[in-house]
Amino acid sequence: MKLSVWQRWHRVAGIVIAVFVLLLCVTGFMLNHTDALALRDRNLASEWLLDWYGIEPRTAPVAFAAGSHWVTRIGERVYLDRREIADSAMALVGAVSYQDEIVAAVDSRLMILANTGETIEILDGATGVPAGIRAIGTGPGGRIVIDAAHGKYSAELDASAWNEGKFADAVWAAPGQPPEDLIADLLEAYRGRGLSLERVLFDLHSGRFFGSIGVWIVDLIGLVLIFLTASGVWIWLRRPREWIDEEEGDSEGN
Repeated sequence: MKLSVWQRWHRVAGIVIAVFVLLLCVTGFMLNHTDALALRDRNLASEWLLDWYGIEPRTAPVAFAAGSHWVTRIGERVYLDRREIADSAMALVGAVSYQDEIVAAVDSRLMILANTGETIEILDGATGVPAGIRAIGTGPGGRIVIDAAHGKYSAELDASAWNEGKFADAVWAAPGQPPEDLIADLLEAYRGRGLSLERVLFDLHSGRFFGSIGVWIVDLIGLVLIFLTASGVWIWLRRPREWIDEEEGDSEGN
């Protein structure tokens, strides 16, 4: 192949690849300083990006009324009204109003919450809560009642002593329908915390942002870079005699 043809392809490939190399350099630099730039803590709220990544809860919201408040699970997050109280919950069993507080059964633990959303205390198996909570409610005297794997129990939470019984008069928490504006706000909050800047930069850097085809594009960029390196060396080795004479003349002149 003639030297001029190599030069032409080398120039075209260099122009095409420049944008991609710039993208790789910028994203790589930022990812190397993830902690300093707090990339994990910066969440993106762009609607088209959230749609592109499919940031949506996989299951329908589940909500329980607790007095004048709502405890709602969306995805793996649990909220008291509009305040997040848990971010990795597998299940929201139920919630009830208890004295001046709210008790939510989340997974295998009981969360005692202030009406404003602050967590007062978390009770689990280590504090005597029966395993396998399937339902929560209130029984005689306003005591908390739970239906667990091995029976029904009630307790004064301050004493953390659980007594087994039948509790036929218990009122069990049941899912309800919260206000539509509350669900809309929680869905927006859920999506807004679902996509970090670090994830987007990493996907751009690796090509995964564009799916499987993006990975192949990054591989192709690597091959083109190899071509640019090889062709650049070949062009330099095959440079015309007049280039060499000019280089030697410049060297002698200096």
